[in-house]
Amino acid sequence: MLRLLQHQVGKSPQLCSVPLRVAGAFATKTESAIQEKLQKALTVKDVNVRDTSGGCGTMFEIKVAADEFKNKSIVQQHKVVTKILQDDISQWHGFVLLTSSPSNS
Repeated sequence: MLRLLQHQVGKSPQLCSVPLRVAGAFATKTESAIQEKLQKALTVKDVNVRDTSGGCGTMFEIKVAADEFKNKSIVQQHKVVTKILQDDISQWHGFVLLTSSPSNS
């Protein structure tokens, strides 16, 4: 099955020739790489990265709970994550970021 990604933030639509993943399937290389970056940079208690582009690696949903987020606002938490992933983010069409401190997750 092919998916056409919608035009976002001044970027051209991209044709995705990767089949949609079945729920519970193993992580893609890109999902694993993002997860590893976060685990190396933070004291992660929980992290989940999901490619929402159907495997193309252009849109992600990232959920992360880390000790470093304690006593930080959501905006401050997001700044920490976007700094860690800034090189990756520049290659994406978009992403959803959900952060929390372990006591709030």
